[in-house]
Amino acid sequence: MKLLVFGDLMEKINKEYDVSRVTAYSMASKIVNKCPKRLYINIMEWIQGDSISDIYISDYSIPMILSIWKSNDFLRALEVMMDLSQSKFEQAEFKIWEMRR
Repeated sequence: MKLLVFGDLMEKINKEYDVSRVTAYSMASKIVNKCPKRLYINIMEWIQGDSISDIYISDYSIPMILSIWKSNDFLRALEVMMDLSQSKFEQAEFKIWEMRR
């Protein structure tokens, strides 16, 4: 699954975040290596332009975080979810509620 997602993820990052291909490659590598498998569904939905499903980790999901932020910064929300998956609860909650200010 990782190899299938990587190329598409890199292209999506390059397009949506208007970064160089080198930067997109680096960002995609970090995500694919750190992201829990259950969030791959959200990554695929984002790549395909579909609605993002609620997949909860510690009472949060990507759509919930984006709603709290009133934002569409998928990668930042994914980063928070990866923190939650690694039990970095305090760090993740700070990021969630910091963006609200």
